[in-house]
This record gives sequence, C-alpha cells and structure tokens, in this order.
Amino acid sequence: MDIGENIKKIRLSKKLTIKEVSDKANITKSLLSQIENNKANPSLKTLYALADTLKTPIGKFFDQEETDASPVVKASERRILETNNGVKFHSLTPQYSNHSLEFLYNVFSKDSTTGEYYSHAGEECGYVLKGKLKVEWDSKEFILEEGDSIILDSTKPHKITNIDDGESIAIWVDTPASW
Repeated sequence: MDIGENIKKIRLSKKLTIKEVSDKANITKSLLSQIENNKANPSLKTLYALADTLKTPIGKFFDQEETDASPVVKASERRILETNNGVKFHSLTPQYSNHSLEFLYNVFSKDSTTGEYYSHAGEECGYVLKGKLKVEWDSKEFILEEGDSIILDSTKPHKITNIDDGESIAIWVDTPASW
C-alpha cells in the first residue's frame, strides 16, 4: 500500500468523509482525492495537516506493519518521504516506538525546499552535514553551512531551502515525534 492508500484507510477507519478531512486540513477535496489515489504527492505542510486532522503520526501513512519494536532501523528498511519540492526525508527512528523524538536524515536536491511555511507542535534542531541551507523561521533568516546547527520552536512558521550549488544533507531531530 502507498502513502495515499494508507491515508484513505485511516480516514475511512475514523468514518470521516473527504470533505470533513479536507475542510479541517485546509486543503481542497480534489487534492485529498488525488493524494488518496496516489496521483499527487502531499507537501510537508499537507502531511502535517492531515496527520493532525486524522489524529495520527505521519509514520502511520507509510506501508509497514506494526511489529515488535526494535531500537534498530536498518538502512534498507528506512521509511523515506520524497516531496514534490525535491527533499527526501529518511526516518532514522523506529516506526512503532514510544519515543518522544524523531531522528531524520534529510537530503535536499539543488534548489529544493520544504515548501510553504509550516508549523507544528514542539521543537526541532538540525545539523548540516553537507552543503548550505537557508532556514526561515519566525520572520528571521539563518544561513547554515557544513558543521552548523540550529534549534528552534516548531510552533512558529518555518521552512528550509537548499541554497548550495549542489545537494545539501542535514540531520534533524524533532520533538514530539510525529512520524
């Protein structure tokens, strides 16, 4: 099952209509239908809105069965979310863990961005392994280069853009865990 199919399955299990979910998540019914039918990839902002609306972690949108939680995430078994904006989020946290944080390996292709400004509960911090990222947060702008780190309040609107001539890579930690 793909992300869209999982979103639809969760929506239906909660006995919610496309209209109810799209209205609360502030997206169009058409977009939600396209996402559920795997004809469109949701933005990061949309994923957070859907997870909040459906009262479920983003990780539940991925196709994996719940098993005995292992503290290890094998490289070959990582959940990866690739956005239309050119960012790949690799989850380094076990899917069905009860931890309060999530650990991500983020790969930003040239000129990619996390998309529109978004916000969510908690805090996050990041560390740039390679490249150069612009972090826009709470009407401020920060340029992070290899070896730089940042911590911020995630409830304030923010977005991240790769401003390097090539790929940028960062490790990110969010709390509370939403994947």
